[in-house]
Amino acid sequence: MLAKPLLILGLMAIASSFEIPQGATDGVYRAYINESGNEVHELIPAGAIDISPREPMPHDALSEGTWLAKRGQAWCGCGFGMDHGSCDAANNALSKHLNNGPIINGGVAFYSVVGSSVAFLCNRDSFPAQVFSGSVVIGARQVTAACGYYIAGTWRVDGFKDMDYGYMNWYNGLNFCGNAENSPQHHC
Repeated sequence: MLAKPLLILGLMAIASSFEIPQGATDGVYRAYINESGNEVHELIPAGAIDISPREPMPHDALSEGTWLAKRGQAWCGCGFGMDHGSCDAANNALSKHLNNGPIINGGVAFYSVVGSSVAFLCNRDSFPAQVFSGSVVIGARQVTAACGYYIAGTWRVDGFKDMDYGYMNWYNGLNFCGNAENSPQHHC
């Protein structure tokens, strides 16, 4: 009986280590760990995310730690400049898919690959979270304010203990959620 909760907790920990698969093409993806423990990356067809209004999550569905999350945390990849066009395009594509305020289950990430850039939103918590409309736009402003124009960085989404938005240069095998908070620099 204890094995199933431990398996679920283990899968949530693994979820913070999504790696972009070899040969990924430009597009928006959803990444998660399936019931068998395998990492899955699904390319989302353009316009495929439901844009209907969402029911607000009940208060008791959120973890207590979520309410105590520090605001305004950023991690910067100082010295890691990004291609302006692909960075903007990756952020725009991710924003289009998440702008309706979807609920993102725990251990799930959405990311957008365009050219040399990846923009991402990772829910590393075990609880679902409703992303507010405009999270990507606000996140990009926060990263730019902390790190500088077109410098790789991550911003902890305000009010969430383990929800990261960011962008960085991508390569095959990049662990974007796992690397999101690795930088010791919080400002460039």
